[in-house]
Amino acid sequence: MSWWDFWNRFFGSKDGEDTNDSGNTAAKPAEPAEVKSFTAQELAKFTGENGKPIYMSVKGKVYDCTSGAAFYGPGNSYAVFAGKEVSRCLGKMLISDEEANANWDDLAPEHMQSLDEWAAKFDSKYPVI
Repeated sequence: MSWWDFWNRFFGSKDGEDTNDSGNTAAKPAEPAEVKSFTAQELAKFTGENGKPIYMSVKGKVYDCTSGAAFYGPGNSYAVFAGKEVSRCLGKMLISDEEANANWDDLAPEHMQSLDEWAAKFDSKYPVI
């Protein structure tokens, strides 16, 4: 998948509509009544391996990204994000885990804006755990 395809997949189609991983218009997932808190060690167990779901944290909010296994599942292009807090990576547009699980509140304004856009996309696309 090209960077352009990745960008369009996560920031919407050409006409501005959000799309899900199948390219269909996405419905906003419902928020749970009570949001669960995860430690980094707990979150690391949810990488899609051995049939487990894929969880990722963005701005401290944990999302079930299992429906995005084609991206985040084992062996796929963005599997490096599975089971991690990836705010800093998304804000800086890094496709590596070198800054995963790191503090993100000191990001430069342009990186914070990018992170906010990613967080909105995850809010519209994946259910919160």
